[in-house]
Amino acid sequence: LSGAELNFDVSTVEVGNPQGVLAKQLTQTAFTHNADVVIDLPKLKTHGMTRYTGAVKNLFGTIPGTVKVEYHYRMPELERFSAMLVDVCQYVNPAFTIMDAVWGMEGDGPSAGDPRHIGAILASRSPYALDFAAAGLILSDPTAICTIRRAMERGIGPQRLGDINLVGDQYESFRISDYKVPESRGTDLLRRRAPGFVGRAANRLLTPRPKLIPNRCVGCGICFRSCPPKAITMEDH
Repeated sequence: LSGAELNFDVSTVEVGNPQGVLAKQLTQTAFTHNADVVIDLPKLKTHGMTRYTGAVKNLFGTIPGTVKVEYHYRMPELERFSAMLVDVCQYVNPAFTIMDAVWGMEGDGPSAGDPRHIGAILASRSPYALDFAAAGLILSDPTAICTIRRAMERGIGPQRLGDINLVGDQYESFRISDYKVPESRGTDLLRRRAPGFVGRAANRLLTPRPKLIPNRCVGCGICFRSCPPKAITMEDH
């Protein structure tokens, strides 16, 4: 019995993030903002947009509820979204990170992937070093992960595996050569590989939009209040 208290504070705060490159202002869960120390506890998983989700991406969980959807809407491009994730990580500044990679996820993560045994637990004072080492277990080139590249560009993450002081069990023994890591499904990937007009058309087609079902609508206004791009108006309920 540790004496740890369960958090019941679901309030949010608006905070300044002057060191942020993209997100100079953040909406944060109040309990994260008021914490004395943050310990980051990610799971090693694949992700359809970012390909890999670990220590840095896990801290996106400090952005409350539906605000996450707004951030996705405002930054659909992988590069900008990844830069925002690093901004969040820099603000939260976890004191320690412990990753559960005993069983990871491969394939079409994070919601439709498959379990894959890795057998590792990783820990580091640096979430960026941990992500570099963890991605190196499942990819031949960890810099293929956009959040890792964004951290490298800012000089806050390792440039190569040799920059990390690896201790404990033999690192190479946990590497998996056939780990199924998806390609990013972000529309920006298509735009980079296609002519401009094709990319713009694809973006319009792939952007989700609300669809009204009149006989199901009770006029509660929840969709109106929670729609990130404010694309819904209410008239006579």
